[in-house]
This record gives sequence, structure tokens and C-alpha cells, in this order.
Amino acid sequence: MGGLARYFRDTRGMINETLKIFSDDKSIPPSIRNKIELLSDKTTDISDVLGRVQDIFRYDELKFVSVNFGEFIEDIVKNFFRKTLDKKININRKFPKEPVFVSIDTKLITEMVMSMLENSLEAIEKSGAINIAVEVIDSDKILLEISDTGEGIPPHLVDKVFRPFLTLKDGRFKPHHPGLGLTKAYWIAKLHKGDIKIASKLKEGTIVKITLPIKQG
Repeated sequence: MGGLARYFRDTRGMINETLKIFSDDKSIPPSIRNKIELLSDKTTDISDVLGRVQDIFRYDELKFVSVNFGEFIEDIVKNFFRKTLDKKININRKFPKEPVFVSIDTKLITEMVMSMLENSLEAIEKSGAINIAVEVIDSDKILLEISDTGEGIPPHLVDKVFRPFLTLKDGRFKPHHPGLGLTKAYWIAKLHKGDIKIASKLKEGTIVKITLPIKQG
């Protein structure tokens, strides 16, 4: 990815230098000059988009620590709760009665869970519920389920939710859209040898299921 980024930066530099030569030519008609400026802007966009996508894959070595997963998620939910005060949101929790210790990179998992909670909050217009549940499955995996009663995702977009820069309202690719949360969440789950799946019904809500191994290695 780093080599590809350098290639695009170098190519953008050559294109911009060439475009500058043309833009300095006063004999070029305004209509052509406008197209030159537009092309220059687009080459900058390409570089910016690549840089943002590169950030998804730019991780230091993962730092796994063993945490009580229920307590860990509860702490994230407490920090998230402050963001819900502008709406009437019921946050329901269901955690194992006994501690379950899971080996995770706490920074990355916090980022992933917070992103999913923020997506749920954004999907709820004025009032609704966000449900967070943790349970052990198959004795060696932990399941984190986050569901909401928000607007849901259009059926034709559910299979595309992990694509970068995709807007879930109209399904269009928008390079300036900040929508990288689900893409990054997907890769964080994969880095933990886990999985993430999404199910949704329009006007009913969305369910995110994140499965992680209890032990790494």
C-alpha cells in the first residue's frame, strides 16, 4: 500500500506540473482553463482518498491484552452515553454473569465498538433503543451484538456496507464522505481473526454481530 501511495503522489506531481504549464498559457480559452483546474482538483482528490484508505491498513504491531470483556464494553458504553443526551435513547445491556477474559487490542476494539454505537445513534432520528449484548459461543468465541431501532439500511446496500466511502442513504461513492467506519471495523475484526456481519431492515433497525476468538494465537 505504501508503494502504491508513493506512485500516485509522484504521478500527481507530474500531472500537476504539466497542468501548470498549460494554465500559465494566457492563450488558452477560459473553458479549457476551467477543465484544467478541475483535472488538477481531481488528481488531488485521488491522492487524498488513497491516503485515507491507507490509514485503514496502517497499524503498528497489535498489542493484545487480556480483559474482562463485559466490563470493557461497559466502560465504552458509559463514555458513549454522553453522546445520546440530545435524543431519547434507551440503552439496554446484557452481559455474562461471570467474567469472560478475552485477548484483544483494546485501542482498536474501542475504536470499532464506538464507531458501531455512533452509527446506531445516527440512525435513530429522535428516540429509540440501542441494545448491547455479550455472550460466549462455541466455548472459544465471544459475540458482541449491537442492535438499534433506527432507520435501517436499504436492502440493496446491505451487502455493500463495508465498501469505503459508500453512503448508505443513496449507495453512491463519495470520496469526501467520512464513511470509513464500517470498512475499518471489518479490518479490525479480521486482524483479531474474528468476523463482523450486519443485518438490517428498512424502518426497523440494524443488527451488528462481531465475533472474536477468546484467545489469540
